[in-house]
Amino acid sequence: MIRIELTAGVALCIAATTFAQDYRYAMFEIGTLGGDRSVAEGVNDSGQVAGWSKIDSSNSHPFIWEGGLLRDIDPSAPCCSNYPHAINAQSEVTGERSGVGSVGVIWLPDGQVIVLGTIGGRFTVPYDINDSRQVVGASNFDPETFFNHPFLWDNGNMIDLGTFGGTKGEATAINNRGQIVGTAWPPDGRTKPFLWENGQLIQLDVLSGDTGWARDINEDELIVGYSTLPGPTSHAVKWVNRQLVDIHEDSVAQWSHANGINNNGVIIGNMNPNGTQQTTGFIIIDDHMVDLNTLAPPRRLRQLEFVDEINDAGVIVGYTRSTPVRGAILSPVTPTFSLAAPIPGRAGRSNVLTVTGVTPGARVHFVYGLNGGGTIIPGCSIQTNALQIHRPTVIGSATANGNGEASLARYVPPIASGQTILFQAVVQGECAISQLVVWRFE
Repeated sequence: MIRIELTAGVALCIAATTFAQDYRYAMFEIGTLGGDRSVAEGVNDSGQVAGWSKIDSSNSHPFIWEGGLLRDIDPSAPCCSNYPHAINAQSEVTGERSGVGSVGVIWLPDGQVIVLGTIGGRFTVPYDINDSRQVVGASNFDPETFFNHPFLWDNGNMIDLGTFGGTKGEATAINNRGQIVGTAWPPDGRTKPFLWENGQLIQLDVLSGDTGWARDINEDELIVGYSTLPGPTSHAVKWVNRQLVDIHEDSVAQWSHANGINNNGVIIGNMNPNGTQQTTGFIIIDDHMVDLNTLAPPRRLRQLEFVDEINDAGVIVGYTRSTPVRGAILSPVTPTFSLAAPIPGRAGRSNVLTVTGVTPGARVHFVYGLNGGGTIIPGCSIQTNALQIHRPTVIGSATANGNGEASLARYVPPIASGQTILFQAVVQGECAISQLVVWRFE
């Protein structure tokens, strides 16, 4: 075992662990373009995130977040509201651009803006774009009303997908096979989920409340959304081979909505946990709904409120609950080596931290911080691993011996007694991390 004694005169608190908690995600808060809030709405399989941010008190602009950098993709956007909703593999973003009403557009990587048009009315709201640059959403079909129909925009052509005989509808997602899901109104106004393919609008089953919404579809035609029961309650559901499956758990939440599914079949959504009045994001793990706030690192600046989309690497985007709202990115982490509790774990003493399972000869950096969150490892992607500490400080480093062990010793001053500190170790060249460690010093 290698032991490094660092300079005793520098006072740092060292973290140790709560091993029982499984913190599966790093959580990044997206900043703003100058205003007071931001929201993340879409993520592609490269980890690029699309969303919008206030640039001042009254104007919002679309952005792409990548590698920790926030970039305004429409600096010359007109007043006032510009809201992107989705991003594809080619970094093409679709959403609403200010104009006379809402103007549906595609923002291209070279700065060009494609205006989608309408199906006869005054405005269009795009919700999704696939890798073939097909766009779906809701478009006004009558300039004298505000009713929308679901649409498909394909190579400059606006196609009205129709409804089930009613006056309204919207398309919310499209996969790369061109299959579309959404919601349409029959004449009785009881909303019905649909699957559209090959020119046909196919009604999907609903729960006993007789209404439902389809929100997302993957490449295997797995569809997710939500449906109502009698009374003011709704359940997250999925459609497997077009057959309805209720995935809500009464023991976990009062209501739930499934919003996203990736090509690995992982489902995310929002719910109101039992015993609370607050909305939070959930993920389905082993057929159970799990509050995403319990899987993110502790002592964060803000709590997650809403999640909207998940990519195939498992990166989830949405926004936080606290005021001001911030866009949120949950990036899955995979610890590949272990960090032990400090010995003796007391303030006013020298404490030793030890990692095991490291590549022999690798240089291990030990970091600490006061708050949980997310920090990109230099040279690494959030889709491989990220630190789960907000603004971590490097304590020191040590080289792993032939058994894959490395230790670091540091004096912890008496003032650290009673403080809770977060701690982690990283091998930068391998983008490898330990599990997050949380310790309250005696």
